[in-house]
Amino acid sequence: MINLLSRWVEWLLVALVLCMALWSGRALADLIPAQATQEVTAPRIEVIQQLEAYGIAPEHARQRVDAMNDAEVAALADKLDALPAAGAASNEQVIIVVLLVVLLLILL
Repeated sequence: MINLLSRWVEWLLVALVLCMALWSGRALADLIPAQATQEVTAPRIEVIQQLEAYGIAPEHARQRVDAMNDAEVAALADKLDALPAAGAASNEQVIIVVLLVVLLLILL
């Protein structure tokens, strides 16, 4: 009786494993061409060099540019020379700050 039961359990386990294997499907993976993953276009190189000139570490500049799509890189390449550097205040902003400091000194 035990022998018959063990045979029945064996066949049941084989059937379950076979069903799971057929039900799980196939894993399809294709290799991505190296050109598609590491393609560096001229605008990307230009933006990386400009970011490095502004003092950003080469690794960080590369990571930032790699995170952008081609349209964003092209837009940034066109506008990068016109963008103000971080922390640069315009004349109007400096005048407003000076006036506020003077007003605070007068009121206190």
